[in-house]
Amino acid sequence: MPDTKPSPALHDVADLQVAELQVVGGLGRGGVDPHSLELLDLEPDYIDEFTLTTDTAATAVEWATVMFERAADRPGRDLIFQTILRMDVGPDQAPGMIAGWRIRSESDSHVLLAAEGSLVDNRLLIRRRPSGVSLTTALHFRRRRGRMIWACISWKHRSVAPGLLRKADAIASAQS
Repeated sequence: MPDTKPSPALHDVADLQVAELQVVGGLGRGGVDPHSLELLDLEPDYIDEFTLTTDTAATAVEWATVMFERAADRPGRDLIFQTILRMDVGPDQAPGMIAGWRIRSESDSHVLLAAEGSLVDNRLLIRRRPSGVSLTTALHFRRRRGRMIWACISWKHRSVAPGLLRKADAIASAQS
């Protein structure tokens, strides 16, 4: 009789217990670490940053991959980025990309992801910190319509980001 158990990787992700680890967030230039602002390659019209306190060991690229290719809800991710914001996002696991976003710069401590579209230019900066990991989202609006759309959906982004960091931590700690 064939073994019908799901693969360990899929099974582990579905059964993870996501701890309520502390996530601190900031909105606007005053709420973002100045070093994060220095690592960006665009002048943002919108910026926020969420930091998770954790001792899980992973590089910034590993964090970004876990966050956006494993922890994020793929249909929701595609709906927001490709359909609503009309961003040009490639396939997961493409060379030089994470979750279809181009890698603009990377080191052991950070990775800067970029995606553009007709309405917005977007950057996701993932930074490994001594006591955790941070996710910075920065947008430059190309059109007024992009600003209006983001004003309507940004609350959802800010409500999802802490849970995304926690879920990524649960997956990354289970892998190590």
